Amino acid sequence: MRKFIFLIALLLALPVSVAAAKTINVPALSAEQAIAIAKQYVQTNKIDVSHYFIAKAEYVGLYDEYHKPVWRIEWHLLAQVKGGQIFVLVYPDGNVSSTFGE
Repeated sequence: MRKFIFLIALLLALPVSVAAAKTINVPALSAEQAIAIAKQYVQTNKIDVSHYFIAKAEYVGLYDEYHKPVWRIEWHLLAQVKGGQIFVLVYPDGNVSSTFGE
């Protein structure tokens, strides 16, 4: 009888756990591809990164089912100053945008 109750409880809990599973947005581009695209974007748009270095390449939105995932490539200025960053966003479809730190 205990086994039967356990089995029923397990069967009832299984659909709930499956429904609660998060969306996983697997990167369409590798980190290396995203960095190469970002470097090409910086060169094409004549953004001066001569005094910057790539500090981070982060995939944002891995578990977000409401926003488009994106690779965020960050260049930081060699001297620590407020607003010394350049952010290049590389989307799975190859579109790219950029913004600067404040």
